[in-house]
Amino acid sequence: MSQSDRAAAIAWIRQKIDEYALTLDDLGPFPELPENPGTPVHAAALYRSADGKTWDGEGDMPEWLRRAVAAGQSPEHFRGG
Repeated sequence: MSQSDRAAAIAWIRQKIDEYALTLDDLGPFPELPENPGTPVHAAALYRSADGKTWDGEGDMPEWLRRAVAAGQSPEHFRGG
């Protein structure tokens, strides 16, 4: 996304917030931010292997889970609670 596309999207969002009198409560809930703003926020692990490898369910399935699924294991077997 180019800087001009990003700026246009921000302007559009701000316009809609004003137009509909939206608040952060209307848009939330939001994840809690880390105390250090420079620290990235990570999604909680949804899948966990026996040896502690994790996957948050975002993006491509990791190799350890792909191998298990290819061997006949259900991904739900690795899903945490």
